[in-house]
Amino acid sequence: MMTKTISPASLQYWGMLRGLNDNVKRELVVLLVNSIGVSGNVDEEADEIQRKQKLMSMAGCWADAPDGDEYYEMMRHRNDGRPANREVRSFDE
Repeated sequence: MMTKTISPASLQYWGMLRGLNDNVKRELVVLLVNSIGVSGNVDEEADEIQRKQKLMSMAGCWADAPDGDEYYEMMRHRNDGRPANREVRSFDE
């Protein structure tokens, strides 16, 4: 899936790399990602805060409710222990 026009400089390197096996390409991806300082480690606490902010922004009338945190926890854990707990039926039935 191409989302951006590729520069001629990148195409030059692609010409050299496209014939490599997938393992070598994966190694090169790791080297490139590391060279630009993108961390593969996710700060779980920051991630949790961001998820909560997104959910609370969609909360509508209960966003400012004193028990809004309880609603958040309820929504976040609504399927714990019972994932895919419903049967999806065909419209043809």
